[in-house]
Amino acid sequence: MQIAPAVRDPLRGMLHHELDRLAENHNGDAEARHHIDACLDLPVGIASNAFFGSVHHTCLTDHGLSDLIGAEVYSGGAGARKPNPSLIHRAADVLGLPAASCV
Repeated sequence: MQIAPAVRDPLRGMLHHELDRLAENHNGDAEARHHIDACLDLPVGIASNAFFGSVHHTCLTDHGLSDLIGAEVYSGGAGARKPNPSLIHRAADVLGLPAASCV
């Protein structure tokens, strides 16, 4: 899933602002900006022990973030709870990724 520039660019700006703030106080890593930029183009999924995730989904929608989430897998719908790996495998399948490549 590709994040649209209209969403990605403001998000990138906010992350850069936070990095600058952290760097002032904690000698932040200059390479972090590059890594955050790269992460903004990665597919994102949720694998949660929440029973159905309706609160999560509502919160994501209310904050305009639901379009950034390519997969939402919740225990109630999956019939399993973490640490059962089937939650991760289901989210990875929805994203079209091998589970081993997910974090």
